[in-house]
Amino acid sequence: MLPANTDRRPRRRPTVTSMHVFATLLVLGIVTGPYLAEWVAASPALRTGATVFTGIFVQATPFLVLGVLVSGGIAAFVSPAVLRRVVPKNEPAAVGVSGLAGMALPGCECGAVPVSRRLMNQGMPTSAALAFLLSAPAINPVVLVSTAVAFP
Repeated sequence: MLPANTDRRPRRRPTVTSMHVFATLLVLGIVTGPYLAEWVAASPALRTGATVFTGIFVQATPFLVLGVLVSGGIAAFVSPAVLRRVVPKNEPAAVGVSGLAGMALPGCECGAVPVSRRLMNQGMPTSAALAFLLSAPAINPVVLVSTAVAFP
């Protein structure tokens, strides 16, 4: 008599992707949205928190989209060979150049994260990519002005 399961292939575990998580949160938001809105509206502290969150979210979204677009452009148009040619071979010099390059990206750290990740994936030294990541929100003129306007 043969055993019930003669299949020798390993079973595939179901994987949860970011799309599954997004769809679940979207459905939960649609179902609980009216109740949450009523609950937030009833509390002045929650209303203030929701207003501040919405303001920050609306201000950060364009910079995040810009960072994702720049990251996609780097992936599509900048080969690792070009990056190796442009970035100095001396690591301290590469850190300095990357730190100054952070001034060119008109965005906050939410836009610099996808760009620095893409630069590391394209072969830039980690120290240089981190210098870019840290310098972009710190020395960028657009970020400095928008921060001064948002928080007088």
